[in-house]
Amino acid sequence: MSGHPEPDPPGPGQESVWDYPRPAICEPTERHIQIIHRGVTLVDSRNVWRTLETSHPPTYYIPQSDIAMEHLVPNARRTLCEWKGQARYFDILIGDDRIEAGAWSYSSPTPSFAPIRDHLAFYPDPLDQCHVDGETITPQPGQFYGGWISQYEAGPYKGVPGSRSGEVHARRGMTAAIFRARAAPERLPRTHPTDRTCSTFSRVLIAISSGW
Repeated sequence: MSGHPEPDPPGPGQESVWDYPRPAICEPTERHIQIIHRGVTLVDSRNVWRTLETSHPPTYYIPQSDIAMEHLVPNARRTLCEWKGQARYFDILIGDDRIEAGAWSYSSPTPSFAPIRDHLAFYPDPLDQCHVDGETITPQPGQFYGGWISQYEAGPYKGVPGSRSGEVHARRGMTAAIFRARAAPERLPRTHPTDRTCSTFSRVLIAISSGW
């Protein structure tokens, strides 16, 4: 069995996540990013950077000026990314709803990721609505990842059960239905402090266990 899944052919306006680079990179994007949770608009931004890495859908980093920072509370959690450096975390607090370590940031990123300094990224899974250009996105499967799957990407994506052999794909126009019905993992409790942004050692263990 091959350790590399067969990429889905990109449709019009799509990018294959298998054409994304490794090591990861960051780049600006004109996509309109919105996050709404419990009726509160947490994010509304067109001034966004995205990170790209082979087999992953993009993760979006938003400047604090476009975030309702009054709902973000620093968390003591820290992790290390092999590409970006040390991440620090924030809880999302709206009323009596608290999502622990639901967002993260790099205050001293590596030189290649200097543009995302102090920008925040959000795990989409526990949030009510995450939009890219008005489309409700699908969270990247796998509790370690924070990617946003939209109409603009062709998979399969790392974290999808069966994707190692190409058995599960996200076809254009069917992304949300496929992942929600067949491949979405169970949600963790909102207060569960998961290791979703991982150290180099953790990433190696994940790669070994997933076969990628």
